[in-house]
Amino acid sequence: MKITFSTLLILCGLWIHSAKIQATETQPETSLLVASGNFAPYFVDDNPATLGLFNDIFKEALAQVGYPNVEFKSLGNEAIKRNFLIGRAEVALNWGGITPDGFFQSKYRLKFVNRVIVRKASPLALLQDLSTMKGFKVVSFVNATRVFGLQYENTMKNNGYIEYEDQTITNRLFISERFDAKVGDWLMFLWSLGLTPQQQQNMPYTALDLLEYSGSSVIYKDEVLRDKVDMQLTTMLQSGQIETITQNWFKSMGVVPYQHQFLDVLAKK
Repeated sequence: MKITFSTLLILCGLWIHSAKIQATETQPETSLLVASGNFAPYFVDDNPATLGLFNDIFKEALAQVGYPNVEFKSLGNEAIKRNFLIGRAEVALNWGGITPDGFFQSKYRLKFVNRVIVRKASPLALLQDLSTMKGFKVVSFVNATRVFGLQYENTMKNNGYIEYEDQTITNRLFISERFDAKVGDWLMFLWSLGLTPQQQQNMPYTALDLLEYSGSSVIYKDEVLRDKVDMQLTTMLQSGQIETITQNWFKSMGVVPYQHQFLDVLAKK
């Protein structure tokens, strides 16, 4: 049988294509997309030393379980849900609300430093319970009444209370003394002021730990990946690796170190 040169080229091309398909099928996937938050200093994309605390933690955990090529996409809360639900992302950080059917929630939650922020010279600085905040003007972020529980919601109904989507607006209104207190993340507030660590220690504000707060969820499309990452996070917590990552993040962002459990287990899966 006579085989022409062009036939040989076609056969060779088919063999190479088949080999590529087999290699793709046998080699495990090592990259994935994570839908993540978009607010500094917890999520950043313009600092060569850090991607932000939670991105740094999950980048390392995912690398340890076989995913060295992870892309973190900075998104707002609703965009995180949208990108995850339509299948663009395999993991969603900072998920708010219930876990949809067919997806898998981590046993770990992201714990921001949400506090009642007041002036040290204010009568509110002696506050020990939310119920005694009635009559004061308070500003916070959108949906805070859903995040911090029924007591918070009921207390704020009796106040000059308002919520804004942009926390930089809440900072500005509080600093200008148009409100008596701001409810939000303490480290975000400190970082937004642009103060040196020394100036932060001597500033006229303080943070009160009075809020009922369970943290934000981490959601996975794949149960096996969820279990692997959860086990790796446990190992990293026990070894002190997450503490090392946290201290590097404080240094990289210029924020005074703050004792806090940023990654917490609050409920069984």
